[in-house]
Amino acid sequence: MDKRTADWPALARSFLRGVWGSDWELCRAMLAERAVYEDPLLDAPVTGRESIIETFKLCHAWGRLDPSLKGVFGCSRMAAAEFRVRGTVIAALLDLPQSAVGKSFDFAECDIFEFDEQNRIVRMTIYADVVSFMKQIGAAG
Repeated sequence: MDKRTADWPALARSFLRGVWGSDWELCRAMLAERAVYEDPLLDAPVTGRESIIETFKLCHAWGRLDPSLKGVFGCSRMAAAEFRVRGTVIAALLDLPQSAVGKSFDFAECDIFEFDEQNRIVRMTIYADVVSFMKQIGAAG
């Protein structure tokens, strides 16, 4: 694939399939070493390939996830993926209350990807409907 005209939406789709399917080797290969991951549920951005993968593993530890991709588009080394995240809380991690365990959720999310010259992800920022998520699991104030 010509690095200047990569199919960035296809790369984003592939990466998301890797995350959702716990294919950590695929994810590792697609992330730049100093990639940055931004998530509104975390206190600060996560920096570095291995730290990002550990964060994704933690997501699988607190929730049984069943994401549904709605669409992906991109250009100029960028891609955006829109999807629904459905699932069930299976563990009280990341400040989730014990009362959330067993609760179902369904919220919208959009992930923005930025790629380097080698078509590796250098930045991934997620925008999720955290308010709906927190209400659904009984953690909203």
